[in-house]
Amino acid sequence: MKYFVNIAASLIVLIIVFTAIIRVQNPTSSPFEKGWIKFAEWPKALFKAKKHNISMEVAPTRKPRLTFVEKEAQLRMFAPDLFGNFNENDWQKFWTIIYEPVKDKEGGFTVKRYRTKEEIEGILTARYPDPFSYLKREHWAVFWHDIVGLNLQEEQSSEQ
Repeated sequence: MKYFVNIAASLIVLIIVFTAIIRVQNPTSSPFEKGWIKFAEWPKALFKAKKHNISMEVAPTRKPRLTFVEKEAQLRMFAPDLFGNFNENDWQKFWTIIYEPVKDKEGGFTVKRYRTKEEIEGILTARYPDPFSYLKREHWAVFWHDIVGLNLQEEQSSEQ
């Protein structure tokens, strides 16, 4: 620890001396001006990403229900061939696709976000082609609003 403090103090003295030499040669310039701006942007972006992730954990905009029993019964009626055979693990995976945030890289930092309606529809269609690949726009609207109970259009417009 003693060596670390000595090295840090020496570096600070070198930076001050270097800055003084540059200032004497050209009083209007600052040797680290652009470097300091870039350095200041990094902690700001880190703070913004951490703040966003914490706010998503504390107050999520897409809150899962306490129980999905009623919704699961509606889904069993919606597509009995698929959802009639679901066990607890299958239901957990299904609801995770809709409600859980995913992690993205933004500016070099991991930021949580919710999947868009189109992403969820694509995942459901890929995982469960029967019945989701046959759904038209009006069927998806019924699925989202009446069965799942989410209005993703309002949610996406409020995030922007």
